[in-house]
Amino acid sequence: MKKEGKKSVAKGIIGITSKGTGYVTSAGFDMDIQIEPQFLNTALHGDEVEFFVFPQIEKERLDGEIIRVLWRAKMEFVGTVDKRKGSAISFIVPDDKRMYTDIFISPAESGRVRNNWKVLVRIIKWDDPKKNPEGRIVKVLGKKGDNDAEMESIVLEKGFQMKFPPKVEKEAELLGKISKPIPRKDIDGRRDFRRITTFTIDPEDAKDFDDALSFKKVSDDVFEIGVHIADVSHYVKEGGRLDEEARRRGV
Repeated sequence: MKKEGKKSVAKGIIGITSKGTGYVTSAGFDMDIQIEPQFLNTALHGDEVEFFVFPQIEKERLDGEIIRVLWRAKMEFVGTVDKRKGSAISFIVPDDKRMYTDIFISPAESGRVRNNWKVLVRIIKWDDPKKNPEGRIVKVLGKKGDNDAEMESIVLEKGFQMKFPPKVEKEAELLGKISKPIPRKDIDGRRDFRRITTFTIDPEDAKDFDDALSFKKVSDDVFEIGVHIADVSHYVKEGGRLDEEARRRGV
């Protein structure tokens, strides 16, 4: 931390709330520094920033202002197309509530999409905090509310891709081949519920049957309800491609 006149200048990581207020965590301070929306100066959630602290008033928390962004934590956002009525101007309204400003797209970009569609947009320019950031559409996801579009929106917003690396896909395919039929050694040592009514509650096209319920009448007024969880670790081995990809996506 250095002094600039009467201002303390330092570096840190900023977190932004859904209300648009920022809080910078910095090694040089015992508490977070609050950054009001008008002092963010284009800083976004997770960015590394340089900031200064206003002179402290006794018994009040520290407040400051962002000087500049040193490193961007995120440049791509999922959002909904908002075509302004009677205008060629369009904006992308981000799904992430911590993204406190809409993203402007050019008329050429706007022509690629329909109003109320979900897209993945990348910020290509934002050097004036008084203006909206300018973006370029990376991928059109589909109509807002459509199941596939919404599912992909969630995945992309978290920074992942719908498709898996080829080596991960290959390991999954191999696993599918060797797990049918279930070997006798995999049954031994486990309680067999195949003769008890056991079912999952999933749509017809579901692929991840990760839990199930069983129902058994014990006596006239006693019933046994079982909750069953898939033993994924029996098939997915630690250190394998699937395990590594799951760890990466689960962080």
